[in-house]
Amino acid sequence: MSKKVVGALATVAIVGAGAWFGGNYYLSQKVEEEAKAFISKNNLTDQIQWARAEGRINKTATFYDVVISPKKIKEKVFVKELHVNDFSDKPGNYVLDLSFKGLSDSQGNTLLAKDLAKASWAKHIDTQSLPLMDGQLAVRQKEDSLALTMVGEQGNVGDVSFSIDLGKTDVVINTLKEKGVSQNNPFQLLGLLSQVTLEDAYLQIKDKGLIQGRDKTADVNLEKQCLDDLMARQVSQAQTYCASLHKFMNGEAKTLNIAVKPAQAVSLFALFNQLQRAPKRPEGVAALLETLKLEVKN
Repeated sequence: MSKKVVGALATVAIVGAGAWFGGNYYLSQKVEEEAKAFISKNNLTDQIQWARAEGRINKTATFYDVVISPKKIKEKVFVKELHVNDFSDKPGNYVLDLSFKGLSDSQGNTLLAKDLAKASWAKHIDTQSLPLMDGQLAVRQKEDSLALTMVGEQGNVGDVSFSIDLGKTDVVINTLKEKGVSQNNPFQLLGLLSQVTLEDAYLQIKDKGLIQGRDKTADVNLEKQCLDDLMARQVSQAQTYCASLHKFMNGEAKTLNIAVKPAQAVSLFALFNQLQRAPKRPEGVAALLETLKLEVKN
């Protein structure tokens, strides 16, 4: 996803949390009051606005015609509907579950339109007629584990779904909540992340026109090039990886699924170190993929 989309999702998450900050009161008026109070408390009043909000007895809330003006993003982002499906801020059991419909820029185009228009590999996409983007964002923290899911659905282009499960996150989250991280000391965040472990991660890419309609003449030798590269790096699953990639890129398969399922949790700090060293050794990439237990399939 582009930086603009990720930034918008982060701000959308804050709006969603604010909608649920009123305890068990979910009527429309209460939802608006509590959301505005939460946003004001976090100094975001000039960055988030909406036309109306709707609370329901089943403990869900919807914001309509949301306008987001993040300070670090030059252009405003618009959301037709922001649904808050679940929220809990209980100690050791944090839940935020959001979905949104109609993510667009100030011209009323999907957020990906400008990036796709500039991309040489997306010339076949009519960016002016693309439907607006929909998606989901879910965060679940229970005790010292954290699960994050992000989904972006772009009609006539493709869908991307990403999820990751992390362990030993309680120290990081509590520190961020209580003290934050100094912008002048980025090593503070690295120090906190060194305690976090990777449990598993999944990425699914589903084609809805981007791959199927592109010029594939440049992909004639893709599988061979992939095999030559991975075999030279002693990757045991080279044939499986390259066959799956080739099927997706030539349109034979509509999805590409990538999974990381290590036999035991891996320290993010150790993983980053191994990632840096891997290209410098012939067997480095193979060792890294073996640690991650990487799976690639359609």
